[in-house]
Amino acid sequence: MYSFGYTISRFCFVVWMVVLHFIRVYGRKNLPKKGPFIFASNHVSLGDPPIVGVACNTVPLHFLAKEELFYGKRWGWWFTWTKCIPISRDKNNFKATKEILAKLKEGRAIGLFPEGTRSETGELQEAEIGVGFLAVKSKAPVIPMYIYGSKKALPVGGPYRMGLPIKVYIGKSVDLSEAEKISDRRQKYRFASDKIMQAIASLKRQAE
Repeated sequence: MYSFGYTISRFCFVVWMVVLHFIRVYGRKNLPKKGPFIFASNHVSLGDPPIVGVACNTVPLHFLAKEELFYGKRWGWWFTWTKCIPISRDKNNFKATKEILAKLKEGRAIGLFPEGTRSETGELQEAEIGVGFLAVKSKAPVIPMYIYGSKKALPVGGPYRMGLPIKVYIGKSVDLSEAEKISDRRQKYRFASDKIMQAIASLKRQAE
């Protein structure tokens, strides 16, 4: 069920992306009709979270957001309003991990960026091992996604460029069955993380 905050925000983002960036989404047939699932995308721009939310038109997504954003005077309320999950880069994120797994167990969907941070060059980076942990532990389907065009339209530290097109490519659920055969837990999670990034890389080749 969509929260009021998420519904209003997504509507505004859809209008923004359709009117000003002529967004095209390919592969929506690969989206599950309901959760749980993990929606995993590349990350090159501040506009990527809204784009992911626009692309996913079947169920609402819970996004991860830096803990300090929740305390911002201007927009802090918005992250709570849209049901984001606070996460810290400097502390143990046991609480956030527990919340993510709980939401997946409840049948919710999570939107995340396996690389953990934006790529300054636009090239794909190595996924953080925690993404593989979440995928293996929850056994939730992982749907890969690649965003094309957001780096030019909404560059980090650069001017916003209205009118540049944005395209989104959604792939089939990542097959992580081989990960279950790996006994060492760290290797298992690393394997899963790498498989997810390989799926995103495949979509990148399709886009370019």
